[in-house]
Amino acid sequence: MGRLQGTPVHHAPAGEISPAGLADMLGERVYVDLVVPRTSVAAKMRLLSSSEDTAAELATLFGLRELGFDDKTPMHIWDRVWRREYNARVMSIAVRDPNDVSKPLDAIEQWRECDEDQINALNVKYNDLGNQIDPLGSTVELTQAEHDALASAAKKKLADTLLSYGSRKLALFAISLVDQPAT
Repeated sequence: MGRLQGTPVHHAPAGEISPAGLADMLGERVYVDLVVPRTSVAAKMRLLSSSEDTAAELATLFGLRELGFDDKTPMHIWDRVWRREYNARVMSIAVRDPNDVSKPLDAIEQWRECDEDQINALNVKYNDLGNQIDPLGSTVELTQAEHDALASAAKKKLADTLLSYGSRKLALFAISLVDQPAT
């Protein structure tokens, strides 16, 4: 039975790439305990490898193209649907069975059934995990592109976009506002 919606899970999510062998190069993966928001479902979470992230991005792109999204789709619609699908795919890989982390918690189809707040909350935890174990955690500045994207999201009051950057980048953005001249 699927843990999120009660349907059978027959296979790993599309794009799942086994980290076997990677552990030898990078050391053991870091898993954190969590409960899927608005449920009592326990799980473990890890970060995606670079190849898993690329596979999730490509699967999202090709999936949206198959649904008819193209260059003529309004950007605000494309961005929202892209973010929802990509984050569901990331969670389908990152959130693992708490009793056997080699298995996903549930299939991508079940993650798509979660509401946006559930996925966004997990995305915040995911970004915070990345910040927590980030080997470049000493970063003290945002890139100009990150600053501009955060400023744009703040002006448009897009809380889910702001949260997707994680607590460290939000803190750096807040600090940068203190130094801004009044307009």
